Amino acid sequence: MRKYLNPCLILLLLFWVVGSYIYLPDTNETLTQAATQKLEEPQFRGLLDDVKVKFHGQEATLTGIVALEEEKQLAEKTIANEIRPTGQRGGQQNPVIAVHNEIRVDPNSTNRKRPWIIASLFPGSQRIDGVLKNPEQRDKLLAQIATRAPQATVENQILVNDRSLPATAWDMTLDKVPDFNSLLSGKTEKEQAIVAVTNGDGNWTTFPPTVTDAEIDQLLKNQKISPNEITHSLKSLRTWRNGSAEKDALEKAKKESEAAALADAQKRKQEEIAAKKLATQLPPYIGLTALNNKINLFGQVPSETEKNQAVTTAQQIYPSYEIDAAGITIDSARALPPVPSFTLPAGKENFIALSTFDGANKLYPPDVFDSEISKDFPALKFGDDDLSKLLVNYRTELASSGKLSRDEPYLAIATDGKSLILTGEVADIETKESLLGKVAAANPNVKLIDKLQVSSLVNTVADLSSTLDSTPNFSGINAGVAIAALVKNGAMPSFTRFISRRDPTALKTKNAPSIKCAVSVSYCLMQLLKSSVTPTMWAMLILTKN
Repeated sequence: MRKYLNPCLILLLLFWVVGSYIYLPDTNETLTQAATQKLEEPQFRGLLDDVKVKFHGQEATLTGIVALEEEKQLAEKTIANEIRPTGQRGGQQNPVIAVHNEIRVDPNSTNRKRPWIIASLFPGSQRIDGVLKNPEQRDKLLAQIATRAPQATVENQILVNDRSLPATAWDMTLDKVPDFNSLLSGKTEKEQAIVAVTNGDGNWTTFPPTVTDAEIDQLLKNQKISPNEITHSLKSLRTWRNGSAEKDALEKAKKESEAAALADAQKRKQEEIAAKKLATQLPPYIGLTALNNKINLFGQVPSETEKNQAVTTAQQIYPSYEIDAAGITIDSARALPPVPSFTLPAGKENFIALSTFDGANKLYPPDVFDSEISKDFPALKFGDDDLSKLLVNYRTELASSGKLSRDEPYLAIATDGKSLILTGEVADIETKESLLGKVAAANPNVKLIDKLQVSSLVNTVADLSSTLDSTPNFSGINAGVAIAALVKNGAMPSFTRFISRRDPTALKTKNAPSIKCAVSVSYCLMQLLKSSVTPTMWAMLILTKN
């Protein structure tokens, strides 16, 4: 009997090893999947989004990051007690025998909302903005302010978000609500206004009604509050100030406010532009213009290294030219390709060139359309008037020396009764925006399709008044075309409006201002014919001589 015992034990051990090899990986995957699905349930959304779980046998390991210690313990408790994989042996028995909690706690690592309050008080009104974790906190805060402030109409703008982070010292914050009655006592009606701010840490900071967005932004910089939220919270207070101040004081305050707002807006715009560039990681580029044995370099590169490389390359390819690199700016958000390669095309006399650091480059004549350059280099994402601004001085110098003839700006508008197509060329973005705004205002019930180009190849318009005042309204018209072209004496002439006809032989032009204008109008008509419910519709256009 004993001689069979050892072989049987060996065979049993072999079966156990083979079974473990087959069953344990499946168990790991099943438990990991069940635990992951558990953490993705709605009650944990926004709390445990960055938590990961992995099983080794029946032991779970938790990794990731949460904002609070309580959330770390919640994740551990959930995995330890609530995992029940379906379709497995054991029914409703808990398969988890151990949880190794390696989750990191860091309140600053998440994008969850943080508590803040901005209270603005002025005669007859109170406006309370902010974010709190539950309705009880909101109600207690409003009640506390009511006991310490003059009686007034309350505008409650507090957002209750149960997924937001808790205040670090809420009871102290509630207890230290400022005594607004004392702070405003003895002041005239025009002076009885105040702003109080807290981030829930037990401290309040008060400001006069002239407080700027930047001052509050500095105080709440760790609460991840947007500039728009600050501006919105002070809207009622500023409306009251503008309506109650005396004329001279209002004018002075207005100028100061506008200057501060402009500086703040410019700063924020620069920050937004920098953030967008950083997010999109645009590639660097170098452009050049050549005129009279002088080359001006322009473009954006991530460091001085690439700038120096561009200057050296230009000196090698154009040894007889004077090189000016003042137009190259450093933008650290520009991203070089994995294997940078840079060169410049060789040209003669007057020309424009553009090169990127992936080896691409192209040479253009001085009168090249900006849209052609943008089309050749789509990754650079040039805006409406980016190239026009970069090339305007060069083209102005060419025009002054008689080496470049600028066209006159022109407009063409066509409609099928449902949408307006606006096309043409103007010299600057301000002119374009004025025209778009006026056309949209004159035709509020139709869709505006903007095909209007900004180009330094056309002359500027000194006076848009006649064109703006005569912007056509196409209300009730199935189809039509309007044109403004042939600038005379620096002024844009009025629109001339024409109604469509069904006669396919009636499409004519008379005294056409330019081939480009005619092509532009033809483009409008083709677009309308594509979308019109009347395929046979044609338009008759007569361009009057200006």
